[in-house]
Amino acid sequence: MEKATIKTALILIMVFMTLIIQTLDVSSLSSIAIVTSALDFGSCTPASTTGSTIDTITDTVVCTAASEAALELGIENDGDIDLNITIKTDNIAVTFIGGTSPTFEYMTFTGSSNGGCMGGAQDTSWIDFAATDTEYAACSNLTYGGTTNELDAEFKLFLPADAPPATDSVATITFTAHVII
Repeated sequence: MEKATIKTALILIMVFMTLIIQTLDVSSLSSIAIVTSALDFGSCTPASTTGSTIDTITDTVVCTAASEAALELGIENDGDIDLNITIKTDNIAVTFIGGTSPTFEYMTFTGSSNGGCMGGAQDTSWIDFAATDTEYAACSNLTYGGTTNELDAEFKLFLPADAPPATDSVATITFTAHVII
């Protein structure tokens, strides 16, 4: 009788342990951090007859920022799951800049030492923010962890010669992380 009780107790313990293993959930964290929180071109004076193009890759000295080339935004995947990243703005060129045929564009790169956009960044040409609150692709599969978890965003604006004077023109850029399913 004693052997049967011990055998039954062992079976119950094994069943209980199996149930615990079957209900184990492991959560993941999807999170991105903006390494630079603001781009400030300063005061800009476009060429009086042709207008001027400014961007965050080349220092054009059109604006009073110390160096436009130092204004890129870094986006870091600081979670523990790969993510697709989109970008949008709340302001388009015609309202943000004004004048005849202004442009407001972006491009993303993974060429830095921390490049982590394994599915490809939008780095082949400038992409126009044609509409507000529209999510545009920035990166498919921004990896996490280690030293390859970062994406750089660059911006280009064309300031037409007839752009109206403005102070504190603001466009808010929003990056959104989407979990890869």
